Amino acid sequence: MRFSYRELARRAGIHAVMPSRYENANSADATLPSFATWERLNAALFPADAEAAEPTTSPDGVRLKDASVEEIVAELKRRGAESVAINW
Repeated sequence: MRFSYRELARRAGIHAVMPSRYENANSADATLPSFATWERLNAALFPADAEAAEPTTSPDGVRLKDASVEEIVAELKRRGAESVAINW
């Protein structure tokens, strides 16, 4: 599924300029979305019917969207990552 920043913003219920500000980190207007906005963007990009078809691949049956950061890091290490760095 591909659509413009304007269409993504409309579907997520945010101002049309915001997707560009979230994605273009080198811009003077760059910013990060709030957690609530992040969830709305994910809902716009990955509709519920697509989530229902999402396979569970971790041994404990946790889907990526439901996993904690710790669970994601543990899964990456289980799959062979020696270290994982998360920079905010």
